Amino acid sequence: MERFKKLKYVDDRAREMNALVFGDFAHDILKEFGKTVLESSECDITDSKEVSRMLLGILKKKRVERFGENVVPAVTLQVEQLKPRLAAFAEKQAKWAGEGWKIKAVEEPASGDGIPWPIKGGDPVHIRGRIDRIDYNPETNEWALLDYKTDAKGYSPDKKHRKRNDWVDLQLPLYRHIALRGLVDEDGEPLITCEEERIKLGYISLPEDTDKTGFQIADWSKELLDSADDKTSEVILELQKGAVEF
Repeated sequence: MERFKKLKYVDDRAREMNALVFGDFAHDILKEFGKTVLESSECDITDSKEVSRMLLGILKKKRVERFGENVVPAVTLQVEQLKPRLAAFAEKQAKWAGEGWKIKAVEEPASGDGIPWPIKGGDPVHIRGRIDRIDYNPETNEWALLDYKTDAKGYSPDKKHRKRNDWVDLQLPLYRHIALRGLVDEDGEPLITCEEERIKLGYISLPEDTDKTGFQIADWSKELLDSADDKTSEVILELQKGAVEF
């Protein structure tokens, strides 16, 4: 679980990007890419060169928006270091699209107050969240709920979420509840209507080692995901009772 006391204010115009700012900058580029594709008629671009061209164009624009025209050398170097990651992602994105996947939503938040989550022995809560990217494959009738990750190591979903056979992060398991119970389209209708088994959960990883770039889909059984739900209720109840130390 994240330790809130470790969060701190970050100055985007610092002399160089720390890991948090670098990740946020890359995330902003990827978000813009997703929205551009979503709003165009070419939601299934399978040409990696075209994807790369789009990403580099967005990178150039976002660099000026965030850091201004006169970028300090350290930031210039970091921007250059991001280019190979984006190029590697372009290859994987084109292949993913070639397999039939289409971007259907970007930065999609749960509607209203979020989804209700009953707590046995405690007070019910509402869970809110925002999913980085939602893709759909009409050929297989499957959905993918995806989170962008730019940390250097490129850890898998299982590595990030579980340690010693226990859940230490609940982000992706909660995504499926937000997707099925908390997302609506522009007409107010459910965005996703399918069996839970047809939903994939995973990362779009852009680590320092570009050989590890790609779509990392979690291989979790229904029983394991159900145990994540139990863990969610357990953590919330402990928070309500003041039993969690930070």
